[in-house]
Amino acid sequence: MKGRSGSLSVLTGNLSAMEPDDRAATWLLANQRGVISREQVLANGVTEAGLRHRLRRGGPWQRLLPGVYVTTTG
Repeated sequence: MKGRSGSLSVLTGNLSAMEPDDRAATWLLANQRGVISREQVLANGVTEAGLRHRLRRGGPWQRLLPGVYVTTTG
């Protein structure tokens, strides 16, 4: 799945260092319209540091609510 369009490459705004359970994470984001909980992110192999990186100013993800993230920037 790595590198394919539509896959959850965790650093691009979807889930890129997320090889451990990439298919599950891709399914979650597709079926939850790009919204994912902190628990789901961590359960799919993203580290705390990886989550912070995605949520940084100008990063690919945004906080929607406490512990809930949207994986788009627009």
